[in-house]
Amino acid sequence: MKKILVTVFIVLAVLAAAAYFLLGNLDSIARNIIEDTGSEVLGTRVSAESVSIRLRQGSAAISNLSVANPPGFSDQPAFRFSEITAVVDIVSGVVKRIHTSEPQIRVEFKGDRSNFEVLNRNIQASATSGEENAKQEEEKEKDPDRDPVQIQIDEVEVEKAKATVTWDDGGEPVELTIDRLRFGNLKGSPQQIARVMLGQFVAQVLAETARRTLKKKAQEYMGEKQDALKDKLGKKLEKLLD
Repeated sequence: MKKILVTVFIVLAVLAAAAYFLLGNLDSIARNIIEDTGSEVLGTRVSAESVSIRLRQGSAAISNLSVANPPGFSDQPAFRFSEITAVVDIVSGVVKRIHTSEPQIRVEFKGDRSNFEVLNRNIQASATSGEENAKQEEEKEKDPDRDPVQIQIDEVEVEKAKATVTWDDGGEPVELTIDRLRFGNLKGSPQQIARVMLGQFVAQVLAETARRTLKKKAQEYMGEKQDALKDKLGKKLEKLLD
């Protein structure tokens, strides 16, 4: 009986020490997961200044999340979030809402490609390799008791994104604001969630910047045409008055 009690005490002590370590390092563990998973999915460096998780309040925050441009583009980040906040249902573990506002986005065109198109291709490539790795893992260890980590996110909202669009032909950069990007109903492993979430964000940025840039360029073109027409009419009027 004494040996059993000693064994139980040792097991409890080890579990308590493990729990203390995990809780004490939860923020840094989450930060490493975010950086590693994001870098793997996007094929470029993802970094976060800090992650703060408040279990009792059911909230979390990420500060200064930055995504580097892929090779061949500028040293400026492709996009950067000052702060991302999340609301979590602590009973179910469901992420009810992820929100961020005024992220800085830089869309760079070089020749017939852009940095966001490269990021989009990287995301698709990571999905293919991820499926292959998942199949290999399933073949290696078929454990019916194993419960893979699943994440559910109900809503993701990005407000007032500040985008700068540049070209390598020397054209003037276009500055624009994307009022709102929204998507949700996401469920899967951390890698799957990262692919879908980043894929949705990149695809919507590409669509919005393309639409808004074309509209702005068209307005500028029409403005130049109107100015040229006014000058022409003005000169004709001067001749008539003479």
